[in-house]
Amino acid sequence: MSLLNSSNLNSISMESDSKPCFDCDSFEKTTTTFFETGNLSCFKRERERAQEWHHIIVSLQQYQLQQRQMCLLRQKQQQLVHSTSIDFMNLSVGLTQRKKNALVRINVKCHGQSFDDLLWSQGAMKMLGLPNAGGASMLSEVLSCEVMERVLGVELFKTEMEVSYLFINQPMTDYLVKFHNQQNILLCLGVSVTRAYAHKGRYTKHDAHKLLTKKLFGVTSSTRNIINAKIWKQILHIWCPNGKVANVVRRAYVKLDDDYKSNTMVVLSIIDSIRFLPPPTSKLISSTLKNTNNYILPNFYVKERTMSTLETKGEIKVDKEQLKVGQTVVYRPVGGAETTSEGVIKEIIIEPEIAGDTQKKVQASEEQPRILIKNSKTGKETAYKLENIESIKG
Repeated sequence: MSLLNSSNLNSISMESDSKPCFDCDSFEKTTTTFFETGNLSCFKRERERAQEWHHIIVSLQQYQLQQRQMCLLRQKQQQLVHSTSIDFMNLSVGLTQRKKNALVRINVKCHGQSFDDLLWSQGAMKMLGLPNAGGASMLSEVLSCEVMERVLGVELFKTEMEVSYLFINQPMTDYLVKFHNQQNILLCLGVSVTRAYAHKGRYTKHDAHKLLTKKLFGVTSSTRNIINAKIWKQILHIWCPNGKVANVVRRAYVKLDDDYKSNTMVVLSIIDSIRFLPPPTSKLISSTLKNTNNYILPNFYVKERTMSTLETKGEIKVDKEQLKVGQTVVYRPVGGAETTSEGVIKEIIIEPEIAGDTQKKVQASEEQPRILIKNSKTGKETAYKLENIESIKG
């Protein structure tokens, strides 16, 4: 059963009310009028029946157990993927009509769960086990695929590296999903995933405009460039750290020209805190996570940025007591790199003792020193971990 089928709207209910918020016949009669005229009067009856208009819960326990859709977690009946009814109908109609474009919000509640507690679908597990085209967007793409599969009832068709393009060095689509429409015709949707996040300062309307114009242009370009699949439409899935950033993106989208919007569906999603625990199949697993298992990060973006910067802890081949300033050493510039370089140790940096908490003192004492090495060829000085040192020369 898929949200793209209008009969599925009978399953959308309030958490506090078992009655359907919308019936199928009323939806079919009023949908065309609403999207053609923009008139909201035809939905007054349904809005009055809803006790909380802006919090339609799509996670009834009975529906979760029978259909295994629209639920992200299974713990104490708190599996929530929620949005407004208007957004769900916008998404349903927008994806079944080729020329429609819209911006909708579908939010995810994780309730501070760990990454292992998520019930990943087969498509998400496949993405976790296969490489992407690079960058730090692995977790964004996996969670996006999971949400799309559960909300829309679609299946993963091709991952990022399985999509073929006519021209290289052009914008790429992150993954493709497939579904059958009401006429039982197989259609393919492209999904591009990005994040609206300000690394420094607050997220402004200029940041949102730059992100939307760049990504929407890339979506249109990649649709025309794909050669091993016929794309029906594309979805631009944007992860936002909070509602304030999502509103900034929404206001920037309204002011965009129609040439940028084209027929692309834009989905904004906000995810709450999630524990810093990668799944076993993920290639981002690092032994340096052993002291951060119980740390809850404030939002999905900080978690992903942190995981993307961690390196897999390698085997320590040189004892720190053997290292001295002025020695020539052979080292690997990046963890896991095949090439080695030579350099001279300029300084051995020992982390200062942390006063206060005893546990923090123990953790600080166990940390490895940082070795400041001057490259023999470039003369550039960079600090490395002890595990990067391969051997002492001379």
